[in-house]
Amino acid sequence: MHPSAARCRRILFSLCIVLTAAASQAQRPVTNAFVSLTTKIDSQNVQKGDTVDLKVLREIDVNGRTVIPRDAQIVGHIAEVLEGKRPQLSLVVDKAVLKNKREIPLQGIIVAIAPPAERADAAANPEMSMMRSQEPTRNDPATSSATANSSVAAATELHLEGRGPALSLSADSQGAIGFDNAMTLTWQLQQPPPVTVITAKKRFVLERGTQMLIRMAPPNAQ
Repeated sequence: MHPSAARCRRILFSLCIVLTAAASQAQRPVTNAFVSLTTKIDSQNVQKGDTVDLKVLREIDVNGRTVIPRDAQIVGHIAEVLEGKRPQLSLVVDKAVLKNKREIPLQGIIVAIAPPAERADAAANPEMSMMRSQEPTRNDPATSSATANSSVAAATELHLEGRGPALSLSADSQGAIGFDNAMTLTWQLQQPPPVTVITAKKRFVLERGTQMLIRMAPPNAQ
């Protein structure tokens, strides 16, 4: 075989491997987790390394089986703090802690945040422009956003079903919903662990009860 032909075959084979791996990555399943803050985060006072505690609002199921029950704890930490005119916090989701103290490692990003549920009813009022979702930016061009009204409708339905507290977010929500300081979410996904970066035009406070939607790799049930 001519050397150039063999070289072309090797290149094509390598390209097939890369494309197969990319397709596999694109099709990797993800799991949604609806959570709420159990402590307050103040961009002016938070420090690198601080723990972020969250409570699970809906059961997290994988293949029809509940892996993380409602009211379990999810723990993360502040990976970086940038002060200045546009404060910026980097958050990492670390693990779930069940009531029997068993820990489940997690890898995920926060794709949406909204104020505590008691303010969700205000989002149903179309005249309140402050509740419009701000479209986030991210490291790839595939972005989407959802209106606050659809989020509240889904939350109301789940609440009436008795599945837990009302949600301010739905599964397709994305971005910072209901914040008036031009808050945005971006993500650093080049290497693990994935990082969520929250940026705003001025000091911001995420109150206790602030709801978040985490999109993550399916947690290991074993």
